[in-house]
Amino acid sequence: REEEKRRAARVGRRRRGNEMADEEDLSAFQVILSNISPDVHRVVEHATFCALGSTSRSSGSKEVKMSFGRRAPEKLRTLLKSPLPPTQSSKCAKELANLVQVVSESAVSANGLRPSEKDFFEAYTLSPLDDCKLMAEEAVVTVERRRCIFSFDVCARTCSSRASGSGRFDGDALLTCLRTLSDELTRPDECASEVEKGCELVV
Repeated sequence: REEEKRRAARVGRRRRGNEMADEEDLSAFQVILSNISPDVHRVVEHATFCALGSTSRSSGSKEVKMSFGRRAPEKLRTLLKSPLPPTQSSKCAKELANLVQVVSESAVSANGLRPSEKDFFEAYTLSPLDDCKLMAEEAVVTVERRRCIFSFDVCARTCSSRASGSGRFDGDALLTCLRTLSDELTRPDECASEVEKGCELVV
């Protein structure tokens, strides 16, 4: 038995030595691809799921996978997969925008370490963090569009209530809504359609 233990220990040391040798042969780009990128992808996926749920957003968007709760009871899974209420979801927008910035800067650094173009495209179809960046960017845009829809819905109900009492349209409320969104949105160009439709709804 002691001999078997010693033999197992020798085999284990050889295996660890081979693994360390393999790791030493990895390029910086390969380390990012194999060790860093998967973890960054999981962080982005989790943040996206927490902010948006996994319900379908649009035909061109990727489905958001559940990052936790997959083995929960069905009622709880349904609750977890549904989007956050608009007020809570909008709080995630700035944090997600900051996450996009960090991932974008990391992707640029990773691209600077990748092999030559020929070697790169023979081995990889995407830069390691490009997919993460796209996922996070889509999440920011979706959250901010929801923010616009919710804000104009509240503004429309407020203006309708005041107009029914005084007979006057409250233009200041609409102006305040627009100014607030202008200060808070990080992707205003992507929300132009929602802003236009929201103004029509209020008026």
